[in-house]
Amino acid sequence: MRAGLMLMLILAANPAATQARDLFVNNIAGRDVFDGRSAVVLGAGQGPTQTITRALEMAGRGDRIILAPNAEPYHECISLVGHKHAGDGARPFVILGNGAVLDGSGEVPLWAWESAHVDVFRFKPRWKHYEQLFRDDRPLLRRSNLELASWGDLDPLEWGVDGDYVCCRVGPGQLVRDYRLTHAVHPVGITLYQTRDVIIDSLTVQGFHLDGINAHDMAYDVVLSRVTSRGNGRSGVAVCGASRVQLFDCTVGDNGTAQLWCEGPAAVNLQQSRVLENTAPGIINDGGQVTIDGARSGP
Repeated sequence: MRAGLMLMLILAANPAATQARDLFVNNIAGRDVFDGRSAVVLGAGQGPTQTITRALEMAGRGDRIILAPNAEPYHECISLVGHKHAGDGARPFVILGNGAVLDGSGEVPLWAWESAHVDVFRFKPRWKHYEQLFRDDRPLLRRSNLELASWGDLDPLEWGVDGDYVCCRVGPGQLVRDYRLTHAVHPVGITLYQTRDVIIDSLTVQGFHLDGINAHDMAYDVVLSRVTSRGNGRSGVAVCGASRVQLFDCTVGDNGTAQLWCEGPAAVNLQQSRVLENTAPGIINDGGQVTIDGARSGP
């Protein structure tokens, strides 16, 4: 299994070996009217697309989508579905992130905040089941089981949920307008469904309301390589149904309910990866099979 994984990674890093078509994405310089065939704008409709979604519309089996790692995150939800977004037998379908960030958060409007208690402010999110709060695109520390009596016990820039409200304590003498606070808005970062032979490499996925990455069902031979999935409302990575996913040199943490969620007849193989039990249980396994560095985990 390790040999097969390494072969896939070598193919992904070597376009000459696969003769794969490359599609380039740049959320700053690109435009979705461009052909995606060049990393830079050449004029006459030649250059990178602006969104990953547009590149996926143009892509075919065995292609590579290559992201420009700009300081501005990519704010979109993407789906890899069916044979169109699968390997072709000779080469895998690849999303090469180059260190880019896929972010599902949105700013909390200043008008949405209201004073709750001294230096504690609160707002009512649209979705109430799962939530995350960020400052400058980094997850803030959450206090669980927040109640009215404990608002004053929150540390500065610590937050929690009380009923329908997200509550956050600011620093002494400060207001919420003094920070750039965002929360999880979009549902799922990357959805994989009825596809196979996929590599997602060198990408951070964060700030989504449910899952950062969700292999919904029948996603086979999927490799997440050097992926960080953090600060998502439910889980960093969810592997469900009959999906088969490998995590190689990945980091999953700061998620709301579980870092790694596995259910049904799904199978997950973790190799040299870090699953942090900091904000939620590391692994919740409901009937699936989880293997960590060659050893079976759980029942």
